[in-house]
Amino acid sequence: MKPGPKQDFILREASWFQAHHMAVVAMPASHSLRNHRASHDYGMQVLKQAAALKAQCHAPVFALGESQGTVAAVNALVMQGWLRSHGVTPPSSSAPLAGIALLEPVTRNSARPHRSHESLETVLAHLPSLPQPQGHYGWPAADRPVLIVSNQADHCPVTPPAGASALLLQLNTLSSHVHLVQLKTSTLLGAQKGFSPCDPRGPHGYGDGQADEIRRLLLRWVTLNLSNRPQSMAEQFSPPFQP
Repeated sequence: MKPGPKQDFILREASWFQAHHMAVVAMPASHSLRNHRASHDYGMQVLKQAAALKAQCHAPVFALGESQGTVAAVNALVMQGWLRSHGVTPPSSSAPLAGIALLEPVTRNSARPHRSHESLETVLAHLPSLPQPQGHYGWPAADRPVLIVSNQADHCPVTPPAGASALLLQLNTLSSHVHLVQLKTSTLLGAQKGFSPCDPRGPHGYGDGQADEIRRLLLRWVTLNLSNRPQSMAEQFSPPFQP
């Protein structure tokens, strides 16, 4: 896939990650995923794809979700934990996901009565402290690390910075492996270039000169997890974070 200027961060930067020995694979989509990322079927699709990659590459697999994709990443990790805790055979002999990174997590739905195409899904729907839609699984996945990244300049209405902070507080009651990194950039950069609040070329998608910061952040997070250094991770991913 040839990266385009309006594509999400991870696709724009795929060649950089590959140069640093991290393969990037995008989930294929044959139809719109709107209001489908939190479904049982899609959660299983993500796990099966992760299992196939793990078997093919003989390396750990991390799910990276951006904006709406954070719903799918959380869904897959929750389902993985649920399958293991209930003794159900997962898509591979061992849990395929080593952890998840959530870039600008969706904590507020965008649906309005007169706009049926907008999404009702948020990452919060999977947390046990909130009312559960039928078919969701709770959070039996505390043994996997979670990285949350939130840009304070992100004005996309479904990914407010306050929502990322609330998500951290809720996940901290369930796991000691959750870290939040808050970025601070000018709120004017995206607006000056005429980008809409949710445009991946603006602050929402780290398109205003933040690519290098996010690349190094993700590389460090993955490296620390692979080296199994929880103390180093806690020190380096607790505020204030310096990439």
